[in-house]
Amino acid sequence: MPIKGNLKDFKLEEILQMIVSGKKSGKLEINSHGRRYRVYFKNGEILHASAPYSNGEDAIKDIFLENYGHFEFIQNIILPPKTIKKNNTEIIFQGLSVRDECADVKDIFLGTAKLISSPNSTDDEVSITEEEWKILKNIAEQKDINEILEKEELSYYKACRILKNLIKKGLLKVVKNGGG
Repeated sequence: MPIKGNLKDFKLEEILQMIVSGKKSGKLEINSHGRRYRVYFKNGEILHASAPYSNGEDAIKDIFLENYGHFEFIQNIILPPKTIKKNNTEIIFQGLSVRDECADVKDIFLGTAKLISSPNSTDDEVSITEEEWKILKNIAEQKDINEILEKEELSYYKACRILKNLIKKGLLKVVKNGGG
């Protein structure tokens, strides 16, 4: 029986569990918002993953940030080398944790919200990392989030963490498109 469908009908963790419990070998391919993700399995064990801006465990984190898109499990393929060291249960729990952690900035990656600079209104000094500075500079240049990720070679998850820090520091705001 082929495994394929839409992420709005099946959660990623359900799909992964089905492949794992069936001890399947092959590739789960997910196409979402013009982005392609892949998770490779050997006898139900997660071997490797790839996402637009990441590979391995970072890619799995990125995949868990997707809620929409089509998926298909393809068998009889040449499998890549193992890059994921954690067991399946750890990977799934980590993915669920990432989904929860990034829920409030996810709309930025979907294009349904945008980032705007928000000058820190306190008199406190704010220190920022080099990565945070690069993100702020790109936002000031009005670059699209995907352009920023590609230019700075950041995974969605890493960008999520940086954006959350900048929002927490009062330097960025998330604004829904069409709203204030």
